[in-house]
Amino acid sequence: MKKHSGHGGSHYDSMAEAAASYRLAELGFSRSGGKFNQIFTDAEGTEFHACPDFYHADHDIYLEFKASKLNSLKTKAGSVKRLNSMAVFRRGAPLPSDNLNYGWNHSKHKQAIIQKVLTPARLIICFQDTHTPTYDEAIEYMKAGIRFCTMGTLRTYITALRLRKRGVPVGFRHSYSLEDDNGEVLPASITYH
Repeated sequence: MKKHSGHGGSHYDSMAEAAASYRLAELGFSRSGGKFNQIFTDAEGTEFHACPDFYHADHDIYLEFKASKLNSLKTKAGSVKRLNSMAVFRRGAPLPSDNLNYGWNHSKHKQAIIQKVLTPARLIICFQDTHTPTYDEAIEYMKAGIRFCTMGTLRTYITALRLRKRGVPVGFRHSYSLEDDNGEVLPASITYH
């Protein structure tokens, strides 16, 4: 049940989504109107639907907003099983953190499946700036087939997508600073072409 009020009086699933709706509106995104027309299939062949969080009509781009890291559950049934076991363990409903850790909606595999079908040019996975994936998480997401950006890099990501749609061969880069074993800071980046 959506209960958090955001831009234009729309209601959102979380406070983070509602807060992000104001920044996203400045970039031309609005609350998505419903489910994708496609039916998706997980690793076990189970079909599922998906509902994006935001849509940009001028660029025909959907955006899935995430305020925490993605979990590693590979199937919808696996997610249900883990959530049910947490409910039994807690003798009641799962905690919100259980949903983040074991919910299918927060699975990197689910997001990868959807993005593969729609393509990264039509579906952006966008993380809240306070939950920017670490370098190691970013590598995990890339291995799973996910391309992502953050709220802070979203404008640049959209520009890169628009240029690529026009045939300009541009990439998009995430920059990181990593510390080696000696405490020396080393630059690192992940680039999407």
